[in-house]
Amino acid sequence: MGRVMRCVFRFVRWFPVVFVTAIVGWSYYTFVVIVCATLVEDVATKVMYIIFYHVFAILFMLSYWVTILTNPAEPSDKYKLTEEDEEDLQQGISVQTVLEQLVSKNNLKVYTRNDEGDFRFCKKTRVLKPDRCHYCSISQQCVLKMDHFCPWVNSTVGFSNYKSFLLFLLYTEIYTLYVALTVLPYFIKFWTESEHDQSEGDRIQTMFLFFVAFLFALGVLSLFGMHIYLVLNNMTTLESSRATIFYYGKDKKGFSLGWRHNLRQVFGPSPSKWLLPINNSIGDGSSFPLRRFENESLHLLAVRSAHVEDGFSSDQGTNDQQ
Repeated sequence: MGRVMRCVFRFVRWFPVVFVTAIVGWSYYTFVVIVCATLVEDVATKVMYIIFYHVFAILFMLSYWVTILTNPAEPSDKYKLTEEDEEDLQQGISVQTVLEQLVSKNNLKVYTRNDEGDFRFCKKTRVLKPDRCHYCSISQQCVLKMDHFCPWVNSTVGFSNYKSFLLFLLYTEIYTLYVALTVLPYFIKFWTESEHDQSEGDRIQTMFLFFVAFLFALGVLSLFGMHIYLVLNNMTTLESSRATIFYYGKDKKGFSLGWRHNLRQVFGPSPSKWLLPINNSIGDGSSFPLRRFENESLHLLAVRSAHVEDGFSSDQGTNDQQ
């Protein structure tokens, strides 16, 4: 019975994706066939509207399906308990001792801890959780740099698909705003004029297209704005709701390196690829530089520079006296 329910649940999870795809298909027909073909009179305007529409629609759907089809990244084998580790646990050795041995043996950099100050361990997948990794109860896997499970893409958003997810939000906003603003003059015309050349069905679909596009644009704008804030501060949705615990204590912005470095960490080192739905994020998703280390490095550089300048000044003073 449990197996049947899991199959049903997996099937139902695709409903939001089917809904979004159906809405986009209907909006394509309404915008291209009804609005552009029958309502727009100027040929040059028709061509311009259709070209821009297809550009935005392709970028929107490409980012959407890349996010859906990209498997959430999981911890590598270095973080998984071996058969020897499992035998040690059966012999009574504590979990933390085994995890410490695993960290030392594989030279792992793990800075986050649980509430008790110990290494974070997933009992279901039997892995030492890397920094920012969490177990998703819906997809039933540990996901690197997990942000949240999104029903609209039927996938867990994490390190491997977070960039494409952000671009999906961006292009959704551009697509819906473009449709709403383009249809707005004809929407107003239908309400203010009593006589129309179009059928009642076309008028209803055009007005409904405006409402749907406007409401989606309004809803996505707040979500996109929130994620831009998270990117600029190098936080995930989970980390924004609860401060991360490091080996030195709680620090809500422990991974933040400044907004420029934070942007590059998600969108990649090359700005020319920032708007493309390809995964070129910096790192492997298992370890991340810490603000604490960056500040210490800058402090050491400043101290060294000060020593060099002092030494130069002393040498110069000695030479002047001579």
